[in-house]
Amino acid sequence: MTASIWGPVVGGGTAPTLDIVFFDVGQGDAALLKTPSDHHVLIDAGPRSPSGATAEFAVLPFLRRWGIRRLDLVVVSHSDADHLGGLPTLLQAVRVDRVVHNGRSVDTDLYSQTRRLLRRNGVSRQAAHRGDTLQMDSSIRAEVLSPSGRSTLATENNASVVLRVEYGDINILLPGDIEKDIEQNLVRTYGEKLLGHVVKVPHYGSETSSRPSFVRSASDSTQTHAVVSVGHSSRYGMPNARVIRRWRREARQVHSTADRGAMWMRTDGKEVWRLQWQ
Repeated sequence: MTASIWGPVVGGGTAPTLDIVFFDVGQGDAALLKTPSDHHVLIDAGPRSPSGATAEFAVLPFLRRWGIRRLDLVVVSHSDADHLGGLPTLLQAVRVDRVVHNGRSVDTDLYSQTRRLLRRNGVSRQAAHRGDTLQMDSSIRAEVLSPSGRSTLATENNASVVLRVEYGDINILLPGDIEKDIEQNLVRTYGEKLLGHVVKVPHYGSETSSRPSFVRSASDSTQTHAVVSVGHSSRYGMPNARVIRRWRREARQVHSTADRGAMWMRTDGKEVWRLQWQ
C-alpha cells in the first residue's frame, strides 16, 4: 500500500529506493526513513513547548497524507525535549513497534510520561551503543557509531545516538547533537568512514559542534548534501555563520529547514537527489 502511495506522486524509476524526510520542526530534530521494503523509521520526534508538540503539526500530517499508520522503529538520539518532545503525541496517534535510545535516564516529566506510554502500549525498548547494528531492512545497514559504553559522564548532547545508514554505495550520517569532543573521538575512530552523502549537521549548526576535522571527514565537495534542521530566527544564534561557511566549503550543497522547509532526499544506492514535492 505504501509503495503505491509514495511512488506515483514523486515520480522517478522503479528501482527500490531509500528515502529520508527531514521535517521542519523548528528548533528540534525529526527525520523519517522509508526503506526499500517500505519500513518506516523515525529518527527523533521534534520538540515540545507549552503550546504543544510540533509533531502534531509537522510529522503527523505527513504520516496521514501518505497513509503511514505504523512506525517500525523510532530512534531517540537523546532525551532533551527538542528531540523526545513529540514522541508522546506520536505514541497516541500511530503504532510504534520499537524504540531505540541512548540508555540514559533523565529526571524530567517528559521522560517519565514517555516511559509510561511505552509501557502501556507494550513498545519494545533497546539501548544502543557503539558497534551495534539496528534491524531496519535487509538491504540496508544501520550502524551505531556512538555513544560508547564509557559515556556515562558525557553531557546529554554528547551521549546522542549517532547512526550511519548504508544503502548500496550511499551513506547517511545522523549525529544527533554531538559536540566537539565526541566529533573528535569519531574522527579518530572512523576517519574517512564517516563520509556521508547525506549528513545532518550536528546541533542545529551550533558553534559547539562541526569542528573542521569532523566536517572534512564527513563531507565530500562533489557528493555531500548537508542538512541543517533549525528554527526560523533562532534566538540561540543557530546556525552559526562560520559553521555554515565551513560546511559550504566541504560539501556539495547545504540545505536548511529554516529556509526551505521539510527536505525530502532519495537514493537508489548509487546517487542522491532532492525531491520537489510540496
